[in-house]
Amino acid sequence: MGSQRGYTLLELLVSVAIVGILAASAVQAYNSYRYRSYEAVAIQYMRSWPPAQELYLVDEGEYASADEDLAHAGLRINKVPTNVPYDFSIDNGGGQTTRWWGRATPLRSGLRHFCISQIGVVRSGWSSVNCAGG
Repeated sequence: MGSQRGYTLLELLVSVAIVGILAASAVQAYNSYRYRSYEAVAIQYMRSWPPAQELYLVDEGEYASADEDLAHAGLRINKVPTNVPYDFSIDNGGGQTTRWWGRATPLRSGLRHFCISQIGVVRSGWSSVNCAGG
């Protein structure tokens, strides 16, 4: 009865600690990939606005003031992404015919804000981006 085989408490604790560290880094990497994919979908959707806005301007004489206006006119190219935690909005500055801008505001922390101008330039930032400036 003198020698029984088994693991000591210290060996088990070290093993559990190593597994915990690996799991924590895997979860962090997964969230990073997931957030980057959300941002890529948001940018892709916003990039469908400039050509649709130009067609809307030709038909209506002004830029659309909301994404829904593009949809009602049959000009929205992509469907609104429903699984992306962003709120999308378009502003034409009160019926302007010279410029418009769009915004993607994140509904979760850890995601960047995006803004697109009438010429398709996308800007981003960790807090609200000034869209009306250009």
